[in-house]
Amino acid sequence: MSIIKKGITAAMINSGGHFLTLQPDQPVDVVLLHGLDDIQSVDTHSWWDYTPAPHLTCLGEVCPSCALGNEPHISSYYAVVTQTREVKYFIAKPSVITQLQKYEKALGNLAGRLVRLDKTGTGLKTKYSAIMLGKKLDVSKYEVPELESMLGPLTSESQLVKMTEAGIDVTSLKVTKKKVAKKTAPADAVEPVVASVEPDKAPWEDAEETTEEIDGWGTI
Repeated sequence: MSIIKKGITAAMINSGGHFLTLQPDQPVDVVLLHGLDDIQSVDTHSWWDYTPAPHLTCLGEVCPSCALGNEPHISSYYAVVTQTREVKYFIAKPSVITQLQKYEKALGNLAGRLVRLDKTGTGLKTKYSAIMLGKKLDVSKYEVPELESMLGPLTSESQLVKMTEAGIDVTSLKVTKKKVAKKTAPADAVEPVVASVEPDKAPWEDAEETTEEIDGWGTI
């Protein structure tokens, strides 16, 4: 069974290299490569008590993080085209997904839409936003890259090595083929979601697709 799921689930909202990393107060403009129905999600274990914190994909039946009681959360991956014409994934936080849902409701499929992603604050005060810039470009020549090979160690043995290197005590763990029960994240752990732009009041609803140069992007 695939570890990757497609589309939006309630848990997504309530809950470098190949990836686009946002830095605080440094907004990045990207073109969305697909609509929300094609967003990909993965159960992820984050070991926040360790520095740097390991983030490991949940392996389901033989997951060492599950066996040690670390509860998974959903990571949602959205493929985008950067201004350097690279295709990358960014991890869409619940607040960003909520904003994009409102845009898609007003505009239809978001493939080709130019969006400004931003991150403010640090730690528990970190907030993410997505602002539609009112432009649409042709992204038909770009392909969504295969995600699974980018997700890091995907065997229990390789994840145990990663966990040991991070200082996580795995000496009491014996990984077997027995399925490990998982718990869903508690509701009170959900990131507050506040959309900063109301699509029904935005001036860019009727933006038309263009092949002309816009804001330094040219045609992509």
